[in-house]
Order: sequence, then C-alpha cells, then structure tokens
Amino acid sequence: ETARANAIIHGQAVAVMIRPGKQTFEAEGGAAAHSQLVHSATLPAGVDMYALYINQQDFSGSEWARVWFYPDGTSDEMNLLLHDRSGYRKITLEFATGLPAVSDVDK
Repeated sequence: ETARANAIIHGQAVAVMIRPGKQTFEAEGGAAAHSQLVHSATLPAGVDMYALYINQQDFSGSEWARVWFYPDGTSDEMNLLLHDRSGYRKITLEFATGLPAVSDVDK
C-alpha cells in the first residue's frame, strides 16, 4: 500500500524490494513522516516465502526482486505464496489496479 500510494501521490514509479532469503519487504524511496502505512516488514518466525512470481517469472530462489507500482495506480503482476504450519496463503497483486488480494490455498 505504501509503494502504490507514493507512486500515485508523487507521480513517479516506486518499487517494493523483496528479499526471499531474508524474508523481508521494503518500499523503496523512504516513508513519508506522516504516513500510517508500513514501510518495511520482516515475516514472522515460522512463516516462509514458498514461491514468488513477478510478471510470470520465478523469483523464488533469487536474492532479491522488485515489484513496481506506477503513478496511474497500476503495478507489476505478482503472486506470492506464503507457508506456515497451518497451511498456505497466496497474495496476488492485480496489475491493472495495483491492489493486493489474499486467499487461502489448498496445496
């Protein structure tokens, strides 16, 4: 949400850096001081990035990957599969709107 909002507000593309091995996410370009949105995060212990696809390319084993958000509200297409002891969850980023959707996955 931070990256999408910053791209729209500032009129320039903004990326989210994903580091699968470190289990971290970071909206590049810094967070606005007044923003209530998350700028960076680390997945909790026991939650793992199982698969990461950006624009239909597999980044699961990559050291890092970027997902871009654009000033018109669009974004790269992304599918992220998370796993913990209770199962799998999929986060899908709809490229036409730049909005995420979360769903449970039967694997």
